[in-house]
Amino acid sequence: MPSDIEKQAILLAAQHKQKPKATPAFLDDDFPTQTGFLRDTAKLICLLCTRRAGKSMGAGLRLLRAGYANPGASCLFVALTRDSAKKIVWKDVFKALNCKHRLGIRFNETELSATLPNGSIIYLLGVDTTEDEKEKLLGQKYAEVVIDEAALVLGLDSAWADAIRPTLIDLKGKALFVSTPRRGGAFQAFYEGAEGEWASDTITSLENPHLPAGEVPRTVEE
Repeated sequence: MPSDIEKQAILLAAQHKQKPKATPAFLDDDFPTQTGFLRDTAKLICLLCTRRAGKSMGAGLRLLRAGYANPGASCLFVALTRDSAKKIVWKDVFKALNCKHRLGIRFNETELSATLPNGSIIYLLGVDTTEDEKEKLLGQKYAEVVIDEAALVLGLDSAWADAIRPTLIDLKGKALFVSTPRRGGAFQAFYEGAEGEWASDTITSLENPHLPAGEVPRTVEE
């Protein structure tokens, strides 16, 4: 007869052989507009969001979906500064979703990277980062790249053509340019000229079901 310790070892071994936990869909059934853009298969998406439209959460969900769909791949979130990148998606998006779904993501606070259980890594980068750090990150292959507040990125068109697009070639990756409304510049040109493998989407706070009733920003209503 096996001892109690042996029985416990057998039980633990059996648990390890159980079917692994299913990956969440990372979709919000109550937010159909956001779900539509998350499922968009276009190679480049220009997403225009008003304030409080769920822009940051949508960007984070796109990166998680790409990371889980491509085991061992890398994804990149780019913001205007390294500090803003951390404030936008580190705690309130990635860590919140990790806690909610018990994903088991490993967070590296020094390099601002999140490693998924399947080996995929999501990196955070600021436009103000040192050239050495940019060169290191932009020398990789990505399954998805998100540029936040793209309308405020100087030289967005050249950055896309010379630095970002080449990182997507090997994995046939996708890019998301997301921004609040700004007139002029490359983002507006991309958004208005989207065709073929490019797409443009719009989400407003009026469509965000998670805002308290009566709290939609007045500028949107007007």
